[in-house]
Amino acid sequence: MPWKESELAAAISAGDLEAEAELCRLFQPRIRRKVRATLSGPADSEDLTSEILQGVIATLRKGGFRGDCQLATFVHAIARNKIAEHLRRRRPETKELSEDIPDPGLSPEEDALREEVAQAIRDALNRLKPKYRDVLYFYYYRGLSVGQIAEQIGIPARRISERKDYALKVIRSRFGLSLDRFR
Repeated sequence: MPWKESELAAAISAGDLEAEAELCRLFQPRIRRKVRATLSGPADSEDLTSEILQGVIATLRKGGFRGDCQLATFVHAIARNKIAEHLRRRRPETKELSEDIPDPGLSPEEDALREEVAQAIRDALNRLKPKYRDVLYFYYYRGLSVGQIAEQIGIPARRISERKDYALKVIRSRFGLSLDRFR
């Protein structure tokens, strides 16, 4: 039996397991594609897809869908938020990013100078508010485009560009001209 969105949500709210199975059948492929486009490993993708569907069902069981939007919009909003939460939880600590392997071609002085600059950059990054630091992380470390970051975080791409530009301006201002000699 084909379900209407409002009926499907109401049936899940009433505890109908067939309605839950139908919701999974309808939305699992779309959510899986969205998750795989964001994450690199298939094992992570399947786990997160299941977590998202469980979250949607739990929210629907509590009557969280009021019908103000389409059910698909509701499901994808939950998926977007769960993906962003997963990425925040998974984000490596700055210490992990800073473990540099010394270049055997550098002299001890050059290596010490490079480490000093790297530490100064880490310190500057740590002073940034998380919303700015996260944009730099996604852009430079994960290699995501401004549009991809905007989709993950759920704000316009223009705001992502503004945050990236502001964060770089702050970091540059902390170094002044002294950073130029390390290029």
